[in-house]
This record gives sequence, structure tokens and C-alpha cells, in this order.
Amino acid sequence: MRSNRRIEIFSQRILAKERAVTAAMLEAFRNNRRGKAKEFFELVCEYNEFSELCRQWHQNLSAESNCIQLSLDVWFLQDLIKHLTPHADEEVVYITGHSVGNLRIPYRICEVELKEQSVVYARCTARSCSDALIEINEKGCCLQLVAHSHPGMGKDTTTPSGIDLNYLDKIQKNDSQAVGVIVSRDGFVRFFTSCVEFEVSIKGAEAEYVGDNVFKILLS
Repeated sequence: MRSNRRIEIFSQRILAKERAVTAAMLEAFRNNRRGKAKEFFELVCEYNEFSELCRQWHQNLSAESNCIQLSLDVWFLQDLIKHLTPHADEEVVYITGHSVGNLRIPYRICEVELKEQSVVYARCTARSCSDALIEINEKGCCLQLVAHSHPGMGKDTTTPSGIDLNYLDKIQKNDSQAVGVIVSRDGFVRFFTSCVEFEVSIKGAEAEYVGDNVFKILLS
């Protein structure tokens, strides 16, 4: 944010110089000093190009500042996979942790009660979700991840269903910056989103990035 502000101030200074040179160019035209007016015109064009470059930098930094940065350790993900795969049915949990600006460091699993549960489907009770979110907020934290398991093995089994995408879209459009997580029983973990931009990094040698925000976690 500090770099963003410095670029904004610098671009304002460039704009002020551009206006001053434009005024000098017009004055040269009025005095029939065409050679000098041409020099000022070329300088105005250069200032205009530089001002546009500053504007683009400012926009890019603003976009990057909205990107959630997830940082997790492989040990936590190993525990999460075990927690979500004790049997054949799907399981769901909320996850919170430390937040510093847009940096998220998930580390705490928050249980929710399931109203319906099967091998291919799990639905939480509204009351347990509300209670979990209230407790998270009371601790001064925010919901960072919504994680659940999928049946089967391999990377493709972690592909989000239409229900998964619709649910995440709904909560993200209600001002939540939570990211979705799907795990498989053989150690694949997928991070996904609807409209919240994010980047994820996993610390530890037992995690391998396999593409599409999917990691292969070595299970003991």
C-alpha cells in the first residue's frame, strides 16, 4: 500500500508538470515561436505517456493488493486430510487462523454439525455454521477456508461440483474472502474460488504442486 501511495503522488507531480508544459506550449504558439512550441509539444507527449504508465502501475498494484495470500504448512494439511477422511462419507470443516493484511495463515479447524451426509454429499446445519462464524469473529479472526472431502483417488477427484461452486460463490458475494478446499483420500488438495483472487504457498518438502492450485501431500 505504501508503494501504491508513492506512485499516486508521483503521478500527480507528473500531471502537474504536464499541465505547466502545455501552458508553455500554448504561450509559444501565441507568440509565433513554432520551434519552441514543437519542443514543448514533444515534451507534453512524453509526460502524457509517462503519466499513463504511472496510472497503469497504480491499477496493477491496486489489483494485487486485493489478492489473498494463503500460506500453509504441509503438517497442517496432513492433519486436515486425516480429519476429513475418517470414513467413506464426506466431511466439512471451517478453518481460520492468523490474518495480517491480505496474508492468511490457516491453522485452526472449526467443527460444523452435518445435517445430511453420504459418500458424495454433505450438508451442514445453518445453526452450527452460524455458531462457528460467531465464535471465529469473537476471537478476532475471519473465516479463511471452507474445506471438505471428496470420494475417490487422484487429482481429478478434487474437482469442485456445481454445488461446491454455488456455495462458495454465495458466501464470497456476501463479503467473505474464504477460499474453498477439497481433499482426496490419497493426499491431493485443491484450492478453488468463485470471485476472490488468491495465491497459495505450501511450506514443507512433503508437498508437490501439480497445477491448477492442486498439491500432492505425502501422507505417512
